[in-house]
Amino acid sequence: MPVTGNARAKRARATKPGLGSRPQPLATVGQKGQIVIPIALRRQLGLQAGQEVEMAVENGQIIVKPLPVDLIAHLTGSLKAPGKTMLQEHLEEHVEEMRRDEEASA
Repeated sequence: MPVTGNARAKRARATKPGLGSRPQPLATVGQKGQIVIPIALRRQLGLQAGQEVEMAVENGQIIVKPLPVDLIAHLTGSLKAPGKTMLQEHLEEHVEEMRRDEEASA
């Protein structure tokens, strides 16, 4: 498929000379102030959808720092053990004990 002039220009705008010697991906600020972090940077940092980032301004630049994923919150409930929990067993024993007490007093 031939690359049109418009596609070539778009691709050329997708990166620009960065602070170092390599070109850096570009992002555009939308009407609501949102930006999309380019996939190359998300992969490089291991960013996942919904992951929180910390933002700061340093020397006139926006610094974005990924926050660690809270694995405990993320995995809560995903590793349910088969069978009843200790709480369920305790409650069932308590209900059974109460039933026996009621029968004995009747």
